[in-house]
Amino acid sequence: MIAEVNFCKLGATVGGVSDESAVDVINAADRLLRQWWTVFQSSFNLFDAVSDHYFRREGLGLLIRQRTLQILIRTRLDYNEMGFDTQRSGFCDIVTLCRHFVLSDDQISSTSKSAPYRFYFGTAIIPSLTFTGMRCRDPFIRRQALRLLTERDRIEGYWGSDSSAKVIERIILLEERGLDHVKTAGDVPPASRIKVLRCSFYPGSVGMTEMYAHQAAQRGQAELATS
Repeated sequence: MIAEVNFCKLGATVGGVSDESAVDVINAADRLLRQWWTVFQSSFNLFDAVSDHYFRREGLGLLIRQRTLQILIRTRLDYNEMGFDTQRSGFCDIVTLCRHFVLSDDQISSTSKSAPYRFYFGTAIIPSLTFTGMRCRDPFIRRQALRLLTERDRIEGYWGSDSSAKVIERIILLEERGLDHVKTAGDVPPASRIKVLRCSFYPGSVGMTEMYAHQAAQRGQAELATS
């Protein structure tokens, strides 16, 4: 086995902090992220005209992380995964920014007359695209994220675009199985949504064990009741 990864979201409490007391903290963090987005984006647009592809690529990476973190914060208290449906614009931003990031990579390669980047020691777009493919149930947006992962063979730290794409393909298959004409995120009911996914990566294959949102919610309620 190459690696084993748990794709899951935080539960109802962290360090004894209840959902009610966490709301103010979450709202404050969301405000700070929105302020950061406004200030950084205005500065980023000023440097955009300089055509510094390296600067642009790194700036895009920061914007991708901000959007991902903002969605995680806004859905922190969600149990049935339906809260992600309200973050469609954020998921759309992630896909668009990741596409521009790849284009910046191509421009850097073209300028330096070298092969496109395929390996990064740090993370760039794969974690956010994987998150989008897993948590965004809009069929169009999540498939755009999947397409970006399959178009380029990239490795970012221990994240591989190929293995991440296989995970997303499997999730889409499971969540949309038995559903007719999924056109919007709301067409995927809570009972079909996967909340926790444990993946084992082997050479040439990926093993997965999933827990659906309604099961995770029931377990969380039981843990709260006995705590």
